[in-house]
Amino acid sequence: MKTGESNELSERCQFLQQKADETEKESASLRLQVKTLTEKNSDQQTALSEAQNDLKLYKERYEALAQDYKDLIAQREREFTIQNERSSEYEQLVDKVRELSASISRRSATSSPSISRNNYHSSTRQESHTDSRSSTVGDGSVGSPNRRLIDTKNITEKSALSGFRQQLERH
Repeated sequence: MKTGESNELSERCQFLQQKADETEKESASLRLQVKTLTEKNSDQQTALSEAQNDLKLYKERYEALAQDYKDLIAQREREFTIQNERSSEYEQLVDKVRELSASISRRSATSSPSISRNNYHSSTRQESHTDSRSSTVGDGSVGSPNRRLIDTKNITEKSALSGFRQQLERH
């Protein structure tokens, strides 16, 4: 029986050896798979990290462009507002000049008809060479209605022109 037992033990030993070899091969295969999967995982992590960095970079670029766009829109709105204000001021100035011109025309039409057209033109030429407060028109007195009308007209025209020049300089 010893041979039978020995045979049985030998078969059992062979069976266990085969199992150990199979298990060893399976273990080696699993270790190789783990190594391969670990490398793939590392590659995937690297790619993910690069993608996250790219995404962060693109997000920063987008935010910078969005801010630049908002700044440009705000600047254009400010410029548009300023342009509208200037246009409004210019329109008001034009209206004032028209009002003054109409007022002067009305005053000229209602003023004394004793001043002839030639006297008026010669007096305006004379004003350009002398101080407006000391020149005389019409009856010769500084306080005459004709003198006051011409002084008012000159002052109004000078102030309108001065305001208009200031508007132009601002633009």
